[in-house]
Amino acid sequence: MKKLHLFRWLCGVVCAAAALAFPGCSDNDDDPIFVPTLDVSPTELKFDEKGGAKTFEVVCDGMWKITGAEGQEWLALTPETEGSGNRTITVTVGADQTAHSVELKVTSYASIMGVLKEVDTKTVKVEQTPGGVAPVGELIWSETCGTEALSGSTLIGDYTGWNKEGMGAAEVTYTGTEKTTVRASGLQNQGSGHNEIFFGTAPASFQANGIELAEGQTALKLTFIGQCSKKNDVTGEYDNTFDPSKFKVALSKDGELWTNIEYTTSGGEATPFWVNAVADFTLAEAVSKLYIRFTAEASSIYRLDDMKLVTGEGGQVVKFDGGDTPGDEPLPITIPDIIAKMTSEQVVLDEGADRVFEAVVVTDKAGGNVNNNNLQVMTPGAKTAGNGITLYGSGKYTNPNDEAFAFAKGDKVKVTLKAGKARIVNYQGLYEVTGSQNDEWCVVEKIGTETVVPVEIAAADLASFQGMCVTVKGAKAPATAAVWCEAKDWGTHTFTAGGSDLTVFVQANMPGLVGTQYVADATGDVTGYATVYKNNAQICPQTVADVNAFLSSAPAISAVTPDALTFEAAGATKEVNVSTVNAEGCKLEAASDNAHFTVSVAENRITVVAAENTTEAAVKGTLTVRLMKDGAAVDTKTVAMTQAKPASGDETVITADFSVEANYPADFPKLSANKKADAQAYVFGGHEFSFVGSKDNGYYMAYGNNTDKTDPYVINGKEGAYIELPAVEGKSLATVTLTTRTGASKSVMVGVYDAANNPVAGGEAIKLEQLNGQLEYTYDLVGTTAGEKYRIYIASKHNAQFVKLELAYN
Repeated sequence: MKKLHLFRWLCGVVCAAAALAFPGCSDNDDDPIFVPTLDVSPTELKFDEKGGAKTFEVVCDGMWKITGAEGQEWLALTPETEGSGNRTITVTVGADQTAHSVELKVTSYASIMGVLKEVDTKTVKVEQTPGGVAPVGELIWSETCGTEALSGSTLIGDYTGWNKEGMGAAEVTYTGTEKTTVRASGLQNQGSGHNEIFFGTAPASFQANGIELAEGQTALKLTFIGQCSKKNDVTGEYDNTFDPSKFKVALSKDGELWTNIEYTTSGGEATPFWVNAVADFTLAEAVSKLYIRFTAEASSIYRLDDMKLVTGEGGQVVKFDGGDTPGDEPLPITIPDIIAKMTSEQVVLDEGADRVFEAVVVTDKAGGNVNNNNLQVMTPGAKTAGNGITLYGSGKYTNPNDEAFAFAKGDKVKVTLKAGKARIVNYQGLYEVTGSQNDEWCVVEKIGTETVVPVEIAAADLASFQGMCVTVKGAKAPATAAVWCEAKDWGTHTFTAGGSDLTVFVQANMPGLVGTQYVADATGDVTGYATVYKNNAQICPQTVADVNAFLSSAPAISAVTPDALTFEAAGATKEVNVSTVNAEGCKLEAASDNAHFTVSVAENRITVVAAENTTEAAVKGTLTVRLMKDGAAVDTKTVAMTQAKPASGDETVITADFSVEANYPADFPKLSANKKADAQAYVFGGHEFSFVGSKDNGYYMAYGNNTDKTDPYVINGKEGAYIELPAVEGKSLATVTLTTRTGASKSVMVGVYDAANNPVAGGEAIKLEQLNGQLEYTYDLVGTTAGEKYRIYIASKHNAQFVKLELAYN
């Protein structure tokens, strides 16, 4: 796109016509306008009496319109005759013995002070001449590599058994790289014979030079057969997948400047592991000679044979400009331009052209506070809002947790967003660029490095600076100290700054912050990258130094795991692990307030032994853990301990086993697409359970392995969801044992509640205890009423994922 300035433009358009009225034009450069560029190719389309369909390309970074086809009933233009941006126009001509000719005019426009002005005009001449167009399929050049099989291999320059044919083949010569040879080895094809071109050390190429074209021959078709054979050195098995991205075909008019073309592959049925390749193309300009180059970008696995060039019906437009792919170069765009195009609906950024921009990586994989499938990038050196976005998707370019992800904070990159594949959306406040999982919708290439300097902003402006590195000064921590994050759970903390809330997000297991508390009411600066989650702005520290003002050097207990212990009536031994910070010179002490529980300490591990319960009631106690320094306790944590009462002998046990798919009623919802929130009763184990989901996540059956759908379990919503348990006539609910699937959230809070959603004695909501990778907890209930129903109630923002419920009634 040409960049002009308003007064200079007006000078060129107006001053010449009004020279007497205006003695001169201003050089004021304060009002830039943009004037689109325009190009069309090819500029001629020729048809014979059979008619057909051919295409030309409109290349324009602004508005355009095609005129001249009005009233021409012998031809049709699709998909439209006006628009903006690049477009492929198809010209369809019917069969006719009458000659026709028309000149199509393509005009580009610019908006000057609100008025559309013509900027440039190009023409495309369309002719139908009976008998005047070369027939499709006329042989121009072919090569079979000879029919007499070689006993060894011969370099391209030394081989004399070529078998070139066609009206343009007489003066064709062949060249190849050092390790490209003709040989008759490997799996034979069923085409012309067993001699093929073998591509050795990559990049290896074979070149056909100087194929003569007749005057006006621009619509062509190239075909060949190819094979890939790659042996796995470990298994000995062969991979015969032919990958066109590793085997390039390029054209040239002089053997110096090359343009890659696209081709399709098919077949392999008649000749196992050999594929048939076809490329239909139209030369943007008529040339007298054509050069074709085949290049293997992988060593010693590709073979080529039976190349043929014939007259065709045309296809992809080929410009001899050295482009890597046919068509146009990527069009530049900026991050603010992308954001300006976003709406709440996901749409393709550009259907017709790749878009490219330079950026600086903000995501810091080494720091650890990153999100799966999120790459934040910003405009280099930007200090103003609206210069950062998130590239969202799986794969090596956008997922920091992908093994192949290679970017670091401060990498300067070129981002290419693919035509028709890259999509944009303002997703619940997040400026997001994304694409389909199986598409390569973007390419990110490192081109340098640049220092990322945080921008000082107010907390209220956080959302508009998303994707950028920022600092909020004068922030204040909450009044109650809390752990930044845990090993398997992230932390979200509400600080304040300048009269606004400031949400600080820390990913699970972030180096330097996991298990570490911030100091209550501490003040200072917070640095990190800004982002948005469900319309709520967050700041995400990237290193410990980003929140250094809120860290304490005082010794403390950062975590006690688990924070509750349950024992069977027969007795058992369990362990509690204690994590500490700044604990040099300290030691742990632990004690129980109930002699029934015996306690011992070894380094950061506490062992608790519960003797057999011989009473008629549950045994409860509290484990107190103290961090001692110089004879005084500097921090204290407690762990609730409960041991079940012995079975009475008149016990009814009901089990709902969700780990077996056959146990599910036919109408129970499966997978999140079918989840329900409304109350519905289902029978498990011969008893009726009622399920109620939360408003933002209903209940449904899921699988531990979605690939082969094994290991089923029940998800039952988030806060407010519950499972109503069956009642047993004449008996009261005594114990409830919950078991979750392996890998369920350790932060879920679950309790046993009554019909009014109040916890019953012994059923208070707690975090479940980890046991062998699963979470399990037994509630010993007190004072439940015989014959009444109670609920397993979800009391946290995390959903519960159950594989088994076991209920005991006395």
